[in-house]
Amino acid sequence: MKKKALILLSISTIALSGFWLRSAISSPSEHTVIAEPIPLPTIQNTPSREAFLSSFHKEKTQLNTAPKKERDNDETTEYSEKINTRKTSPQEDREADLEYNADKVQSLPQLSSTQKTGSVGNQKPKVDNDIQQQLQTMMYAWNLTQSTPVNYSFNINGLFYDEEHDFITTRVRFSYPGLSLINRGELTLVGSPIESDKPTQFIISAKDDYHGNKESAWTHVSFDLPSTEESNSSVEHPLIGHTLYRLETTNHFAGHSYEYEVVYCEAFKFINNLAYYAASTNKRTCPTEESLSEVGTYAIDDKHLIVTSSYSAFDAEQRWKILHSYESSFNKGESLLTTIHNGKEFETYTILKNKRAMESRLNVVTGQTPYQMEKFEYFFPTDKQGNYIKGTAGMYMMDSRLVNPNWFSLDSDLNIHSDTHNMTCDFVVAFYQSSTMGGQGASGISITSSSVAPNYIDPLECEERINPNNGKRYAYLDLDYSPYDEFVDGGIYSYILKPKPEYAHLVEEFKVNLIYHAPNLS
Repeated sequence: MKKKALILLSISTIALSGFWLRSAISSPSEHTVIAEPIPLPTIQNTPSREAFLSSFHKEKTQLNTAPKKERDNDETTEYSEKINTRKTSPQEDREADLEYNADKVQSLPQLSSTQKTGSVGNQKPKVDNDIQQQLQTMMYAWNLTQSTPVNYSFNINGLFYDEEHDFITTRVRFSYPGLSLINRGELTLVGSPIESDKPTQFIISAKDDYHGNKESAWTHVSFDLPSTEESNSSVEHPLIGHTLYRLETTNHFAGHSYEYEVVYCEAFKFINNLAYYAASTNKRTCPTEESLSEVGTYAIDDKHLIVTSSYSAFDAEQRWKILHSYESSFNKGESLLTTIHNGKEFETYTILKNKRAMESRLNVVTGQTPYQMEKFEYFFPTDKQGNYIKGTAGMYMMDSRLVNPNWFSLDSDLNIHSDTHNMTCDFVVAFYQSSTMGGQGASGISITSSSVAPNYIDPLECEERINPNNGKRYAYLDLDYSPYDEFVDGGIYSYILKPKPEYAHLVEEFKVNLIYHAPNLS
């Protein structure tokens, strides 16, 4: 009996050892492969691009390469990867390349080449047909209407899987006139479709780390995109169908509070009875069309465009009315002097359709030479029936030593000219309640200046001169500074000329941002 028991024990031990060895070889090893970030190229913003181009985030994204439903649930491998997104100008056909890179990985347990190849050899990544169909169905539902902003977000988790658990790199090629594909944690389609004969493209590809880097190593899947539909909105009003830009002011901007008001840019679009809006997040650029989001609706009532929205920036129903339209003689394009009532008060703006033209008001270079300024068209009412005097307004900042080495003071004035009329102080000052400028001085101390008259009775300090070029009088509003104020080289300073409330529905609140450049006084 003892001999039989020993034999049976030996047989059992050998059987268990064989079972353990077979399990160790056949069981898939669960592991995580971490891709280190790869440096992104710097994208420079050039004037020719005509679009605000920001630095893109490098956000971490989890790509879940889940296998087909038929495979066991325990055969799931998670990959932690970085997306590199390249975004092009909204004026071009967009093409976005999104890649999951695995050039540098940590040394973790891997299946051997023999284990990976098996009897049929190592396979390229495969497409999950169910997820492909879900994505295609979603894309068919997209509404791509000409000139109408879109914002659709989605992800491609699980679209590809690899039977050998190889590290997967995924690439997206996208091209559609007027649209861009960007990364915001998930993929987001933004922009406004434009009518074009150019072909569209949306191809997602994947490769593993076994088949090399040749194009033949990629597995591709293509998606059909809806064609651009013609807008059913007839442009019967000058404010409809265009992206519009205006300047606004606030004491609270981009997460900071200021002792003075800062000037920034807003964008609007009214099309297909929907209202879109975006606010800039910096003081020198206007929002891109891609950043527009739906905030309400609009309707036309005689000469008014009525905007209805619960969005906090609107406060209440807005009524927009164009007072005067003109083609800029300063190459700023079509300009619309527009008054807006927000349910509480009026404010009058210059509305521009050209983004770069509006950004020129946010980037006035000054300080390098005496009285360095840029002049902008400005209109003064002669009555309440919509008749205006065309003039110009220009602001400068400077160190007075540029004029006289013995003048140790700061100087800045708003200059108001007209080629056809004398712009006297009596005529100009009657419209306004304040003329102020604010910005950060040396050591982070705020500079606030105003044109308060010396007698503290008249609202603004104003003086006159004769323009030698046309013989007309021009007015200038002087701003005063403390002896301790010091402009900062490269600093941004916001100037605001506010009309009296009784003229706010006729007179524009003039706003500019000045970029101060310290002069060479040696």
